Amino acid sequence: MEDINRKLRGLAEKHGFARIWFISADLLPDEERAEAGGRCILLLAYSYNPFDGNEHIPAYYLASNRAYHAFNDFMRDAEDEGISAARPFIRIKPLCEAASVGTVCRNGLVDIDGLGTRVVFMAAAADGCEPERYSCKKNACGGCSECTRACPMVAISSKGVDYSRCIRAYMNDADHPDFVKEHLTKYLGCEVCQDVCPRNGALNVETPSEAARDAFDIQKLLAGDTKAARELVGRNKSGNGKLTAEAVVFASRRDDFRALAKAAEQSPFEAVKNALLWAKRQRGDK
Repeated sequence: MEDINRKLRGLAEKHGFARIWFISADLLPDEERAEAGGRCILLLAYSYNPFDGNEHIPAYYLASNRAYHAFNDFMRDAEDEGISAARPFIRIKPLCEAASVGTVCRNGLVDIDGLGTRVVFMAAAADGCEPERYSCKKNACGGCSECTRACPMVAISSKGVDYSRCIRAYMNDADHPDFVKEHLTKYLGCEVCQDVCPRNGALNVETPSEAARDAFDIQKLLAGDTKAARELVGRNKSGNGKLTAEAVVFASRRDDFRALAKAAEQSPFEAVKNALLWAKRQRGDK
């Protein structure tokens, strides 16, 4: 079993994962343990660096898509090694705390020692590997209130996150409520609480690649040319005009909005049409 753990560690590193943990299924709730078949849980962490806080391109979703493909490659390699693994539905946050591998913060995100909260998690249930014990340094939120003060939606308090207000909670649909449009900070969501969190202070701020810059060019998105951007962030939650509608929101804050918006007026998507109406109301345009 130790040999299998070692092989899986090597595969995790090969595919760019910063950590892999081997967790006993006994730590799962009954329903999740049954779905996992009682097998050892592999929890993998894909670490990424942030972009500048004023950047609209989402560092998280670019990393999430990379992590998704890396995990697919990891699973194929595990199968080639004769290791049987499957992907059960399990809740990551309570598992991290139950296994003592991370701490759930006030902003609802998991802090991993040395990685902060800029982490994408992937999980599998595998045969033949040995659960291990972990004891991370418990680092619960205390006197710091940076995320509470910075949240554009006032969704975070000492009691945690009010998900009825969190921008991320409204990202499943292309047509966002008006109050989300008003406070939108990035394509597909918001990373403000992570930008200000001291746990991420040691991470290097990166610049989006030229490919990302080109894909998220606002004029391209307004014209409905979203293919490249969707390839970078994943197609699952970026369709139905979502990126174009969000581009309208960001364009509405610019002096050249009228010129930019003309391309979006040809969009067939309801979300884009509603975003244009909202933007014109916000600006007092007729």
